[in-house]
Amino acid sequence: MFLITTKVNKGIIFLRLYGSLNKKTIKEFSEEINYLLYEQGTKKLVINFDEVRVSCNDIFSTIGNKLIEIFLSCGEVALCGLTQKEEACIGRREEQLFFVDSELDAFQYLVN
Repeated sequence: MFLITTKVNKGIIFLRLYGSLNKKTIKEFSEEINYLLYEQGTKKLVINFDEVRVSCNDIFSTIGNKLIEIFLSCGEVALCGLTQKEEACIGRREEQLFFVDSELDAFQYLVN
């Protein structure tokens, strides 16, 4: 089972992921990002991985590709709930991608 909840606070979209993220459920994640990015014009996202299990490392390359789409539209993203190994799989991008310990920490990077 995979679930995404969405909340807005101070103009920032918070996505909380629950369940198992695998090759089948990554499509649902991608569709949610596409909707927020292309239909809603979202520029600031926080994605919380605290309650999700990632079944294979290939998933992080797909997540990385989605992040690039966000960056190309001048968006910013904060990710929380990832291990250092998982963060390394995604890579770094100064001034657009932030790895934070909690959703609350994201405000210091994304609120202007």
